[in-house]
Amino acid sequence: MEKLKNHFNKSLKGLSQKQLNDYTTIRILLLYWDCEEADDHNKATFKSEALGLESYFRSQLNYNAVEHFPIPTSDSQLSLSNKIGQTLISANDPSSLLIIHYGGHGDEDIANGGLQRSVWSAYGRSGGPSLKWHEIQPTLELFYGHVLLVLDCCYAGQAFRAPDSVVPRNVEVLAACGMGRKTPLPGPYSFTAAFMKALSSTAHATGHTTTRDIFKTLAQKEAGLPESPIFVPLAGSRGSINLKTLPSSSVQTGDARKEVGSMSLDVLICHPFEKQIIEELIVWLRDHAPQSVSHVLVSRITSTSDYVHQHLDRGHSAATLSSLSSSGQERVSTSWAVFMSTIANLTTHLRLGSLSNEIRPRLVTLNSDAKKEFVIQELKAALATMERTIEQNIFSAPGLLEDKQLLQQAIEDPTIQRLGLTDLCKIRLLARFPSEPTSSSRLNGVLKIGQGASPLAPSLVEGKIDNLSVIIEYKQYDRVSTMAGGLKIQEERMKTLTEVLSTPKSADFHTWKCIKWCHEPTKARYGLIFEYPKGYSTLPVSLFELIKRDNDRPSLAQRFAMAGIVGRALQKWHTAGWVHQSISSHNIMFFHHPGRARIDYSNLYLCGFEFTRQSNRISSPRQVEDFSRDVYRHPERQGIPTIQHTKKHDIYSFGVVMTEIGLWDLFEHHFAGNEKISPTGMSHRIRDNLRSRLPFHMGDTYKEAADICMSEDFPDEAKENLELAFESRVLSKINNGRGL
Repeated sequence: MEKLKNHFNKSLKGLSQKQLNDYTTIRILLLYWDCEEADDHNKATFKSEALGLESYFRSQLNYNAVEHFPIPTSDSQLSLSNKIGQTLISANDPSSLLIIHYGGHGDEDIANGGLQRSVWSAYGRSGGPSLKWHEIQPTLELFYGHVLLVLDCCYAGQAFRAPDSVVPRNVEVLAACGMGRKTPLPGPYSFTAAFMKALSSTAHATGHTTTRDIFKTLAQKEAGLPESPIFVPLAGSRGSINLKTLPSSSVQTGDARKEVGSMSLDVLICHPFEKQIIEELIVWLRDHAPQSVSHVLVSRITSTSDYVHQHLDRGHSAATLSSLSSSGQERVSTSWAVFMSTIANLTTHLRLGSLSNEIRPRLVTLNSDAKKEFVIQELKAALATMERTIEQNIFSAPGLLEDKQLLQQAIEDPTIQRLGLTDLCKIRLLARFPSEPTSSSRLNGVLKIGQGASPLAPSLVEGKIDNLSVIIEYKQYDRVSTMAGGLKIQEERMKTLTEVLSTPKSADFHTWKCIKWCHEPTKARYGLIFEYPKGYSTLPVSLFELIKRDNDRPSLAQRFAMAGIVGRALQKWHTAGWVHQSISSHNIMFFHHPGRARIDYSNLYLCGFEFTRQSNRISSPRQVEDFSRDVYRHPERQGIPTIQHTKKHDIYSFGVVMTEIGLWDLFEHHFAGNEKISPTGMSHRIRDNLRSRLPFHMGDTYKEAADICMSEDFPDEAKENLELAFESRVLSKINNGRGL
């Protein structure tokens, strides 16, 4: 890296001398034949136009290094080759610009099976003196600086004819006409006359112009040219040659300018430091720095992993990169590189209108405002992906957040707070080390119940505490199971669950804020009491009922988004150390748009937390024989379960929900009410439906994501971090459908 840094600084050494212009040296070579004469009707000649160009360059742009070379009619090829070579050698510097203008005749080069290459002719007819420019043009590549080649001749476009006349990477060409086309002779309508007008008009306001701007002016109808000019820009991403007015001798040089300040800048590179990338960076830093910049010094070059280390490893923090496993560090570094690559690609689009093949198809039909909105959403998505990667790897670090004292320190840690991970730490603290819940979370006041359960969400009822409208979610319990201390255990769980659901959380958790819990012994039930989300005031509708009634079917894009939101919320709870234990279409809720009959599919909420528990504690055993509920349960968790509920069981349930969302069909319809079928047989039937029907509705990638959720091949939590596997094998596949 040190050698590369020295190379950059050596290449940028001449910046202070050139900041009043993009080039420290500008030389002009004007070419025409030495045999021409003006006719009686046209007093102008190619030489007279060259003299006019010289006058303009000297008087308007202060380009005083102007040289004429009349091409001799004898030994033309050798003479011009020799002159070009001498000129290249005398001004061969990376910060130099050479402008070559040819005014003369061209030859179509079609006689005797000619290849229509670039040939210049003294008289514009076959048989006279001529030279093969296509043999000389490639030598311009030997010049270290830039070359602007202006061709005012018939058949000028043949200078671009491959393979014999390939334009070197450092050469920019402006030609009067294309292949097989002719351009006017010297005079008021010639290409050179139009070129000088365009140069003057485009440079008038700011004192500088680019070849691209000149070309755009010449290509307009107002230019009055009978033929369309041709423009070939510099290769790569260097931009167009910038023609600025040089300072007169009385103006301060770059060395004499007084420097009044400095700044440091981090430039993040999305590709390896290969030769072409290095060259483009040097050109960018050297040739496109503002005039107020006198020096550019590269003080440090580092790898992506070192950069991320530097920005995360600040002080003693639970979020330091060094505390992660080597694979975790690599994932964070890779995520950062992908994020920066996305920024680079989208920024290039906004600046040049070009995009990668992956993104371009999604933009072709959008107007300007929609494209900008798309770019913003792409950036948000890329940022969210990077944030999730950091979050998951920090929370998956072995033992990093399993220590109570460390968790308490992490909650107060500024780095954790900046990363937005405080809420996860608080919930994980409750999950791993449940404190003695305060009794204040239990309702002591009067709870007024509304009309009863809604048919659109049977587990929910409306209520009021004082004048506050609330949603109550009830959990029935078996009186027998609460004997011998069981009731106390249930109450402790309700207190802890209320504390978790009342803890301030990011919107990614997609839960309502729980404010109290209540116990109604006469009805053998507990209740969780939630505030209505802002903007809503009527009971929500469950996903189960929406699919069942099928009178407001969401679009394909909405279904992809819906599955993604549920998956992200589940991942968030798992990262916090909690399993849901009752993921199903019954427990995913939507509200109607305020004042409208349509469902707001952009926002959903998870409920069903009556069985939710810390992932390291024993789950509540239960036996439920109900196809509408059992279809969501892992075979190991049906009937009276003997195996503790794990994150893997939640993911299985999510796979079923994913499939119902994709098909917009309930699996309870595929089982008869009195059908005798084993839990494994039920699972096989669901997966057969998934594999045969889901690709048509949602595509193969979505199908693969749903199938892996229900597969026994899904990673064992003891062997692999489930949140990371869930991200790569499921959520990233769902995300591929975003924007459809």
